[in-house]
Amino acid sequence: MRQTDSVTLLKKDEITQARGVPYKKDKTPQRLQKAKESKIKNKKQNKKEIRIKINPLLGELVEQYLEACKKELPIIVNLAEANDFDKLSEIAHKMKGMGSSYGFVEITRFGEEIENACVSGDNATSLELIRNYSEYLDQVILE
Repeated sequence: MRQTDSVTLLKKDEITQARGVPYKKDKTPQRLQKAKESKIKNKKQNKKEIRIKINPLLGELVEQYLEACKKELPIIVNLAEANDFDKLSEIAHKMKGMGSSYGFVEITRFGEEIENACVSGDNATSLELIRNYSEYLDQVILE
């Protein structure tokens, strides 16, 4: 045991003797990592599913449309980040028109809201809507 000013510093073996329990190395970083992994795992497990019934005759066409929406997402994000409201507004208008044609009322709603954000020049709102749109596309399951 060392005396430093008014504070007494104990060595690891002295802590073990005082507590009667072996000294454990601080595992805070590992605990934080485990908590983070657990949170990510729970988020994936709690992922909300949006099930949409589709007409069997249109199944393949609807699947292709949904895949096209997912592929177009990075383009939409880039346009929003670049503040290119003209092109983003065109794509949003197309989303608004085509979404409900394929049975995706939410895509129509996102298209309308993104288009309105573009018209008002509200980049923060358009980016938030695009994030929500991306989450929606990840949740959709066709039946």
